Amino acid sequence: MISNQTCVCLLLVILLLGGCSKNDSRHQVAASGTVTFDGKPLEKGNIVFDPVDGKGGSVIGSIVDGQFTVLSEPGSKKVQISSTQESGKTSSDGEPIMIEMLPSKYSAQSNLKVELQTSQRNVFNFELTSN
Repeated sequence: MISNQTCVCLLLVILLLGGCSKNDSRHQVAASGTVTFDGKPLEKGNIVFDPVDGKGGSVIGSIVDGQFTVLSEPGSKKVQISSTQESGKTSSDGEPIMIEMLPSKYSAQSNLKVELQTSQRNVFNFELTSN
């Protein structure tokens, strides 16, 4: 049986590999902003920008103290935000089992979307709630 942590790590590797492309930074734009959860900055997590049309790679960035910055190709993006922590349990191989702390409407089943544009600053503030 694969642990949750292993699944998360595999997902991150796949997303990172998908984000690796031959495009140079001249075809990318910066996106930055804040992520709060129930009114407080999200202490740590990950944010993923996936092309809505499926063309191009995904980009993943770290959220630290509610702040993130990523470089991505311009266009319409689906946004997934996750934050995990140890469950206090371990898998059969001794690895800690990680659990998602955010509702699935922001991570696996996210409907969040943004438009990354070359002609303006791409600053996004995501105000997530537990409801």
